[in-house]
Amino acid sequence: MLHNESMVCGARLRRRRTISFLSRRGLLALTMLCWGINAPARDPGGVVYVESNTPRNRILAFQRDERGDLTPLPGSPFPTGGSGVHPIDPSVLGPFDSDQNLILNPDRTRLFAVNSGSDTVAVFDIKPDGGLAAVEGSPFPSGGANPVSVGLAGDILIVVNKDYDLGRPGFNPVARKPNYTTFRVDSQGRLTPVPSSTVDANPGGVFNGGVGPGNPNPSQALVARGNGVIFDADFFGFKLHSLLLQPDGRLRRVESRGLPPSESPVQGVNPFGFAFPLGLQVHPKETVLYVGFVLDQKVGVYDYDSRTGNFQFVRSVAGDGDALTGVCWLITNPEGTRLFTANNFNNTVSILDIKDPRRPAVIQTLTLKQGLKNASPNQIALSPCGRFLHVVTQLGAPGQDPKANSLQVLSIDDDGRLRLVDSVYLSEPDAPTSRPQGVVAN
Repeated sequence: MLHNESMVCGARLRRRRTISFLSRRGLLALTMLCWGINAPARDPGGVVYVESNTPRNRILAFQRDERGDLTPLPGSPFPTGGSGVHPIDPSVLGPFDSDQNLILNPDRTRLFAVNSGSDTVAVFDIKPDGGLAAVEGSPFPSGGANPVSVGLAGDILIVVNKDYDLGRPGFNPVARKPNYTTFRVDSQGRLTPVPSSTVDANPGGVFNGGVGPGNPNPSQALVARGNGVIFDADFFGFKLHSLLLQPDGRLRRVESRGLPPSESPVQGVNPFGFAFPLGLQVHPKETVLYVGFVLDQKVGVYDYDSRTGNFQFVRSVAGDGDALTGVCWLITNPEGTRLFTANNFNNTVSILDIKDPRRPAVIQTLTLKQGLKNASPNQIALSPCGRFLHVVTQLGAPGQDPKANSLQVLSIDDDGRLRLVDSVYLSEPDAPTSRPQGVVAN
């Protein structure tokens, strides 16, 4: 049965490459066919996209074969028309704590990418062969400074402007104005600002200035099921934010609250006395939100109301040993049975069983190719048929592996466990201190 499902999935994906688009109904059918009781036995391959995050920002594209091996896609890299964040000392934390730097539309025919160093968003159509063609007018102003994350709800694009590009010439912490803002996406992929949609990312604050813990640091535009609720993890602000997307495309703030004091600090791990949120994901079938408690080796579980945007802490699950050490970026499989985490502090990824969505359980932790603590894993993405997990790792601290900047492919075996398949070094000779960010897979 699994073999037959995989054959159908492969036929559908090959057909998508020749037709150049897949309808939303077709994508749903593809997902249903790809995911049975277990992961499918094989995957037909596809294309993986990573953002270079360099002064000449580019999208790096790799063909992934059915074994998971990577080769550069002809025509890659594809210029975004903008720049990434400005290089800084690798020991400085801040500009890189973000997710959804790259996203695909539901039909997987269009790609959105942030230009974090030049305050724009690039939009591409995905060609039948996986190549990228910039839409007319791309890149588009992001509505603020230092865009780091985008989310798509119907024809509305939500942008997080962090305003935390520490290496940018003239950067002034006191003048920071981080925000959330929205754009309407037309049928050609062009972006038009939604009037009066910008929301201050520092609710109740007297001013937005300052860097480091205690200051606003938005990181993610996570769109919940139903497209009405948007979540963000305010890393240095110690808060979770929820916003409602209005029918006219504007945003309305709902809740901003700190993480439960009972969850932090972990003795000897978190010296700040506050739980830092970083990395969000919603369950694909239940109104459950998962949050990385990055300094406390935990994943928090929240219930949320899909109509109001209110949320409530349920419990957390703690990792043992290497599991969840510096847990940051999270994704689930489409079935809602597995949660995958990138563990930034020790170069590992973990799998949690979420068959009971409110009671996750760690079932595996795998060290990535560079070795324990020799790189910093960040954004992660699944292949459409769920057979491969893609991980972007960065040079996150002095003394790490010189080849810390990488894209790694892990297979998800029939028993649901991870195995390293391939890794490519993401070298940028003109920007050796830059770090890649964002990954999506077709």
